[in-house]
Amino acid sequence: MTLALVFLSTAASADPAPSWDEHEEGSVAGIGTWATGLALGKSYEFTPEYGFIGFNGELMYYVRSDVSIGLSSGYQLFLGQERSTIELGDAALNAYQFRYLDTVPIFAVGRYYVELIPELSFFPALGVGTVYTNREVLAGIVSVYDDAWHFGVAPQVGLLFHTHGPDPVIDVKYTLAPGGSEHPTEMWFTAEIGLLFD
Repeated sequence: MTLALVFLSTAASADPAPSWDEHEEGSVAGIGTWATGLALGKSYEFTPEYGFIGFNGELMYYVRSDVSIGLSSGYQLFLGQERSTIELGDAALNAYQFRYLDTVPIFAVGRYYVELIPELSFFPALGVGTVYTNREVLAGIVSVYDDAWHFGVAPQVGLLFHTHGPDPVIDVKYTLAPGGSEHPTEMWFTAEIGLLFD
């Protein structure tokens, strides 16, 4: 009983977490996240394994307390393998193919923040820019790669937890990099967790 009263009195006297409205117009912040993801469509056919190697960073400027614009970039790696036969002139090589899809998006990002409670905000966001992709296949001693730059878009939604230190953030993102006659369309889903520093 005494312990419960001490806990309640301590919680009551603690300062509440700052709300999003305390981020002033014109201030600057940064976000760093660890990203995991799954390729989709043609990208999934090439590299179907769930990827745990990825990160993103963003530098953002608050146009208003509830609107930010920023520049983001990062890296995501997807993997796959299968046993198949590759024709090499008059010869054929039957071996495991190890497949790698490297992706590097560079986006301008706009975010809009909706305060749900003083300790928590929801945000939709949209990134628009360019995406570098590199498909690489290793089969025995043979290595083949195909890289390209794409136009890209990346809608996302997330939650921001307001604390007295760096603010934890989680989000989910869909990235689409349309292809053309020479390169396939690349697309993938990512789930991210990280911190916002201001």
